[in-house]
Amino acid sequence: MMSSINISIDFQDKTSVKKGLKNFRDTLDKFYKKKYSMEEDEIYIYSKDTLIKKSEFSKYFTCQNIYGEGYKIDLEEFIEPNIHYSILSQVYLFEKALEYGYTKKLLKICKLLLKYIKKKGDFHNVWYSDVTYFGFYLLFTLAYNKPKYTYLMSKYFTSDWDDQSMTLHQFFYMVYEKHGASDDIINAISYLVYGENLYDFGFLNPVYPLGEDKEGRYIFKEKRRFFNLLKKDKNLYEKLKLYILKNTPKYNDYLYDYDDVHVIEKYYGAIAGINYLNEEKFEEFKKEKIHGAVISKDIEELKHKIDAIIDNQEE
Repeated sequence: MMSSINISIDFQDKTSVKKGLKNFRDTLDKFYKKKYSMEEDEIYIYSKDTLIKKSEFSKYFTCQNIYGEGYKIDLEEFIEPNIHYSILSQVYLFEKALEYGYTKKLLKICKLLLKYIKKKGDFHNVWYSDVTYFGFYLLFTLAYNKPKYTYLMSKYFTSDWDDQSMTLHQFFYMVYEKHGASDDIINAISYLVYGENLYDFGFLNPVYPLGEDKEGRYIFKEKRRFFNLLKKDKNLYEKLKLYILKNTPKYNDYLYDYDDVHVIEKYYGAIAGINYLNEEKFEEFKKEKIHGAVISKDIEELKHKIDAIIDNQEE
């Protein structure tokens, strides 16, 4: 049975919210120091010792979409706290803190959260279910309101995340749809390629189950959502190419991996959700056009520019 960590706040009082944030940060620090454990302890935020009402949660987009676009929940009145209340009440605290201008305090909390996630390692250690993850929604709440912190969502992922985390791709789209193709969004998305998950755009191009065939096997449909977004938004695509030129030379040692494939080939395969090792499918993809240019020509142009940059660095 889970034990509860209760934090009571008067959300009409700015000072009380400030104290609540400190209490929350101190609690998270105890998780980091292993005095608490997400397997055994849950944090519940109360409004003056009472459960936060449905009408309060409903005021915020982040609360209404806490499990992503495909899991929009019908907010309910909670009779007693549970894991869903725990997540919602923490997001609600972040929303109220933002209204009071406590962005810097939230940033410190988020950075401590990421230290804890990094310490936990394997993603199985930070999830409750396929749509509930410890702390991720706080990063989303900060990013949704302050897009320059979107990169924090990217840093949540560790190198061993697999396709079971695909529900989280939706949160990047929600930030994009609100704020557009800002440099902050580009940096956050590109971190997933140039960060610990080199080439891994899998969860940005999710595979959706369509049902079962006659033998009871699942039928899946690939949705190249991220690549379709690039085709739709030229500004986003051009900024992404600039980011590639700026950052790829840093990975000189990885330009050609053990399979002798240039990193740009892998990059384009990743953003399109196509395995570059599937030569026939990948070659067909490269014949497609994006904003008037054949993809293969864009790839070759980027490869030549990157190789030239590196050659100049080595002279």
